Amino acid sequence: GGGGPKCPKSGRSLSECAPELRPQWMAEKNGGLEFGEIPAGRKNKYFWRCALNAAHPPFKASPANMRRSAKTASKGCDLCRRARKK
Repeated sequence: GGGGPKCPKSGRSLSECAPELRPQWMAEKNGGLEFGEIPAGRKNKYFWRCALNAAHPPFKASPANMRRSAKTASKGCDLCRRARKK
């Protein structure tokens, strides 16, 4: 499984803790911030691509929530999660 090393709430970047999320990161929508600049435990929300359907619009989520959802069956954007609940 992914997830990288166990990461504390501060200190480590997404590149170190959750490299599997890199393809979903949208630097162009996040003010040019690079994936490796973002602390893994940050609660600020950023734009991401849906991992399950490239046609879905970008969505906002915190790195902490993205790391949590990458380890569970709740992968994908809000549209994907709502579709699964039906």
